[in-house]
Amino acid sequence: MGVDPDFLLDRATIMYDGDMPLFNCSDALAFIDYLEQENYGLLGFDGFEISEKHIMPRMDYILDCSNPERAPRDIVLKQCIKTARMILSKPAAQNLFFEFVLE
Repeated sequence: MGVDPDFLLDRATIMYDGDMPLFNCSDALAFIDYLEQENYGLLGFDGFEISEKHIMPRMDYILDCSNPERAPRDIVLKQCIKTARMILSKPAAQNLFFEFVLE
């Protein structure tokens, strides 16, 4: 069972283009805490720079936690959460928005 879509929409910082929930850095960190507490699967995220004129993906702020080696779920999720927190703690991440990929 995944995250309730209404819950996800309520927690998002903004809705881009009406249906793309994006989280600023501090909200993203809080959302990761929630995912960890509830044992929901984080598969990764994409970082975006947003201005009034455009939304631009930041290739250096993409996290992919796919599991091609078929490692145990709990190990993969723990490592993904740890890596996500590390990436979001970088000073340059503070001005970005993030879209999550969940199980």
